[in-house]
Amino acid sequence: MKKFFGFLFLPKKSDRWLTIAVLALALLGVVMSASAAMGDATIASDTLSRSLIVARRGAIFFAFSYVVMLICSRLPVFTLFTNQFSLLLGALVILGLLLLPRILGISRGGSYAWIPIPLPLVSEVTIQPAEFAKIFIMLVVAGSVGGNQANLKPFKLLRFPILCMVIYFFIIALVQKDFGTALVFASISYATLLIPANPRLKRLQFWLKIAFFLVAALLVFICTPQGVAFVQSLGITSYQIDRIIIPQNPFADRHAAGYQLVYSLIAFSNGGWLGTGLGRSLQKFGYLPESLTDFILAIIAEELGLLGVLAVFILFGLIIFRLLKYAFQVKNEKGKIILFGTAAYFFLHFLLNVGGITALIPLTGVPLLLVSYGGSSTLAAMVAIAFCQRIIADDRKGKEDSS
Repeated sequence: MKKFFGFLFLPKKSDRWLTIAVLALALLGVVMSASAAMGDATIASDTLSRSLIVARRGAIFFAFSYVVMLICSRLPVFTLFTNQFSLLLGALVILGLLLLPRILGISRGGSYAWIPIPLPLVSEVTIQPAEFAKIFIMLVVAGSVGGNQANLKPFKLLRFPILCMVIYFFIIALVQKDFGTALVFASISYATLLIPANPRLKRLQFWLKIAFFLVAALLVFICTPQGVAFVQSLGITSYQIDRIIIPQNPFADRHAAGYQLVYSLIAFSNGGWLGTGLGRSLQKFGYLPESLTDFILAIIAEELGLLGVLAVFILFGLIIFRLLKYAFQVKNEKGKIILFGTAAYFFLHFLLNVGGITALIPLTGVPLLLVSYGGSSTLAAMVAIAFCQRIIADDRKGKEDSS
C-alpha cells in the first residue's frame, strides 16, 4: 500500500515516533478547539454550530499543514538554505511580512502581529509572520555558520544572522508590540548560536552563556517585591507590572488583572484525575476568553482531567527527546543547529504557555504548539518538523550506506 500511497508519508528513514507525537497533538488540538469554541456562542442553541465551524477550520488547517509538511520534508534543506541568495531573498520576504500588519494598521489585543486573508470554507485566515521568522532564523544560522568557513573571523560569520536577529526582534517587540513572541524568537536565536563548533566562536559562546545566567538572575529578581518596586520606578505601564505581580497571588485581584488566571486554576481543580467529560467544561463559558488559544490546556485539564494533561506532557516530552537525541547523533552541523533549534522552539512554547496559565511565571500570550487554535503556529511547527525529518532520514540513510 505504501508503494502506491507513498506521497502521503514522510520520507523513508524518518522518525516514526516523532511523526506520531506531532499528529496526535495536532488532532487533539482540533478536537479540543471545537469543544472550547462552544463557549464563544452568543446563545445556547448556537453552541453546536459554533463548534462545528471551528472543527471544520481546524481540520482544514491540519490537512493543509500536513500537506505542507510532506512537501517540505522532500526539499533539499541544505542545498536550498546554504545558498546566500536564497537566504537573502527569504530574509527580505520575512521582513516584509513582519512589517505588513503595521502597514495595514491591523491591531488585535493591542498587537500588530496578524495578516487577515479571506478564504472560502473558513471565511478568514489570519497569518502571524513572526511564527515563520522563528523557523527561518534557524535556517539562517545553519546556512551561514554551520560546519563551514572555519578560517573566517566571527564578524564575517555572524554579520548576516545577527543582523536578521536584531532587526526581526525589534520589529516583533516594538513595531508589532508582541513581547511574548519576541522573547521566544530571541531565545531560539540564542540557542542556535550555542551549537556551532567553530573554534573562532568559542569566546562569543562563552559570553552568551554568561549573559544567560545574568538574564535568569534578573528575571528571578524582578519577581521579588524589591524587583517589582524597581520595575515600577522605571515608569512601565501598570498592565505590564500586573503581568509580573499577579502570578504571585492571582486571587488578590480575581475580578480584574487576575481574572483569567483564577479561572484557569479553577479549571485545573475541577478536572480532577479523569475530568468532567469532553465538551463539559464550565470555564469556557465566558470565564476564559482565550480558551481557544492561550488557555486551551486549562480546558483539557477540566474536560480530560490530569490524565489528559499528562498525555499532552508526554507527547511534548517525546517530541523534544527525539529531536535532542538526533541533534547529538547527526554528523552534519547544519542539521544539529536545526534539530536543536526546533527542540528549543517546542520547549519554549511549552514552558511559557504551561507556566503562564498555571501562575508559575508571568503570562506571555504564547500558544501551546499544535494544540492551541491557530493556523500559523501549527503550520510553522509542522514545517520545522518536516525539515528535521529530512535531516534525520538523510543521516540514517548515510550511516546505513557507509556501514
